[in-house]
Amino acid sequence: MPSKNQVTAANEKLAGIIAKELHYFALALVQAGAYINQHKSLSSYLDLLKSQQAELLSRDISQSLDNYTMSIYSTWNLSWNKLEESSKVLLNICAYLHHERIPYALFQRSIENIEDLEPSESINNAKKFLVKLATESMKWDIMKTNEIIHKISNYSLLNVLQDDLFSFHPLVHKWMMDRMDIAIKEDICLGAQGIVAAAMTGTNWDDIGFVRLLTPHCIAIEKHHIGELLIRKSFGTFWLMGHYATRALTYWKPLLKETKMSLGDKHSETLVCMAHLAMTYCKLGRYTEGLELQKPLLEVSKQVLGEKHPNTLTYTNNLATTYINLGRYNEALELQRPLLEVSKQVMTEKHPDTLTRTSDLALTYQYLGRHNEALELQKPLLEVSKQAMGEEHPDTLTCTNNLAISYSNLGRYNEALELQRPLVEVSKQFMGEEHPETLTYTNNLAMRYRDLGMYNEALELQKPLLEVSKQIMGEEHPYTLTRTHNLALTYSDLGRYNEALELQKPLLEVSKQVVGEEHSYTLTRTTSLAISYINLGRYNEALELQKPLLEVSKQIMGEEHPDTLTRTSNLALTYHYLGRYNEALELQKPLLEVSKQVMGEEHPYTLTYTNDLAMTYSNLGRYNEALELQKPLLEVSKQVLGEDHPNTLTFRSNLSIVYNQEKHKTGMQPQKCIVQPPTSFPSSQKTVLQSCQATMPPTKGIAAWPREAKKQKIHLLTTQRQRAPTPQATMPPTSGIAARAREAEKQKIHLRTTQRQRVLTPKSTSSRSQEQSGSNNAVHVDESKQFNSK
Repeated sequence: MPSKNQVTAANEKLAGIIAKELHYFALALVQAGAYINQHKSLSSYLDLLKSQQAELLSRDISQSLDNYTMSIYSTWNLSWNKLEESSKVLLNICAYLHHERIPYALFQRSIENIEDLEPSESINNAKKFLVKLATESMKWDIMKTNEIIHKISNYSLLNVLQDDLFSFHPLVHKWMMDRMDIAIKEDICLGAQGIVAAAMTGTNWDDIGFVRLLTPHCIAIEKHHIGELLIRKSFGTFWLMGHYATRALTYWKPLLKETKMSLGDKHSETLVCMAHLAMTYCKLGRYTEGLELQKPLLEVSKQVLGEKHPNTLTYTNNLATTYINLGRYNEALELQRPLLEVSKQVMTEKHPDTLTRTSDLALTYQYLGRHNEALELQKPLLEVSKQAMGEEHPDTLTCTNNLAISYSNLGRYNEALELQRPLVEVSKQFMGEEHPETLTYTNNLAMRYRDLGMYNEALELQKPLLEVSKQIMGEEHPYTLTRTHNLALTYSDLGRYNEALELQKPLLEVSKQVVGEEHSYTLTRTTSLAISYINLGRYNEALELQKPLLEVSKQIMGEEHPDTLTRTSNLALTYHYLGRYNEALELQKPLLEVSKQVMGEEHPYTLTYTNDLAMTYSNLGRYNEALELQKPLLEVSKQVLGEDHPNTLTFRSNLSIVYNQEKHKTGMQPQKCIVQPPTSFPSSQKTVLQSCQATMPPTKGIAAWPREAKKQKIHLLTTQRQRAPTPQATMPPTSGIAARAREAEKQKIHLRTTQRQRVLTPKSTSSRSQEQSGSNNAVHVDESKQFNSK
């Protein structure tokens, strides 16, 4: 037999569970007490509560406290009977939403957009309710809305919160659904779906606050069957644009199948569904599957809509974007150059879409290491944007940001800084301190401080930036993860390697959960963690990450993808630190040949790999072979990057050291490394490891330095850069939502592109601003922008 104390403890535990199930609602607790007092059993009440809650709360229980018989539901039913019809309809609609933080803006935006949507049963039902919150001309009437909400509040059925929000107690919310007549449930559900779909339409994806408020209500609506094509497209687009690609996939796969069956393979709506599904795959990092849809999509669009149709131009842009994601930059270029010319002819040179495509082409030049060609496009582009849109227009700020990144890629950090400091201030003034664009520009300014070795200044920006990003966007949002990553890199710059590691290890786990183990973001973060291990002298732990990472990169991205080449280079560097020079050589020789073929002999990556191979020859005492690489390397770097570029200075320093080495056949004392991390690489994250020969302590700007120098100091410029996520694909309009997508994540430069969809009227979407993301020490993430088609 259990003791009295044991029984009391068990009952206390049951009472706590019952209180929690009733959400601590006072009236419900009183009713529960009355029932338990009659039946003398907490466990039987709990069983009933879990299995028959609605019936239990509807039962009249005699309560001796005040000698009346009344159920909790009966109490609320009395209040219901006193409400006006408009208040009752609002409660019915809200029964299908989440019970917390319902924004007034949900109804305001629905009213503003509802007339633009194609008629359907859900849209018609939504209109029947929305007219109760609108003027005769169908404009949102805030006075009417406030009056209805406050009348309901007077009966304690909802709580009005600050910031134009209101909430229901969970039990009240459940009662609202339980009391609803089954005959009207379907109509109310369709109306709620229509209201949410209308609110999604035209959503500004910069308005992260509204998107986050709307998300739980979308999830609540999804619990009920969504059958209408329009509503399903709206939800699919919302999840796609809101970084919930896994949810989006559950809509677009069946939508494409159904649309093909009902309308045929070549119908314009089928093409739109194909475009959305392709983009969903790309958002999930499944670029090859995206490509398999985009190539035939473009061909069909040319045949059906014509080569110059806006949707065809959009599909061309998207295919180019996917090629960039796959590291096939030249194939992207083959599409983008004629696309820009067509855009100039069809839409004029100053049309937002034309400006967008000019910006995209410039970014592709950056990927190819052709930074001067990128600059030649971006400088006049900025002037055109100032004239056409004004100096403070968001697209002009985007152009300024991208031009600054080009200066950075050319090692012209001070010129970049001169643009970025005022850019942040203007963005704060006109868009607000917590606007996504302002956060992007702040991130990029911090990256520029890192380029200039101003690590404390970078840290002063990054720590509060990360906190704001967590609050505004959530801890698992791609932007937040990027900024966590960047903060870790700055800690590494400051030699605070353990603090960097404390951020990077959980960040990698979150990335695996959120986007998957084989997503490019996760691979990038694995690379950075490996570099942190190198910084801490934990070379074998780095090796344990790098070897499987390289194999996954080969499988997912291909052996000749720039990221795979980068990871090969990084693995060779780790062998170098471990003194395993022959193993490093086995990787570096074929790596250099592949880089020449894929990216060209003058690409900055190729120059870096040439330098690294020369350093390995030097470590092996093969000085003549090192010199044969270094002499032409220096000349090419002068021509391509300029005589004062940090990389050129590094190559000159290394050549001088090897000359002396070869001349004296003896080791030289280590010198303090002073060369700043090279940043000549295209808009991509580059972890540039400048290292001294065998092992030296880290110094500023170095991603990983070897320790305990054994030979003379030589700078290894090993890029550990991961290509920036490219401009995300833009999407043609679909009957549903106008949506914009933002920051893609990777390292060195994050391209954020805007993806707009308009109802019925196709609009090409555009890229947005690059966000630079770093990879260990010398790697940055510039959030680079492109335009937003209007």
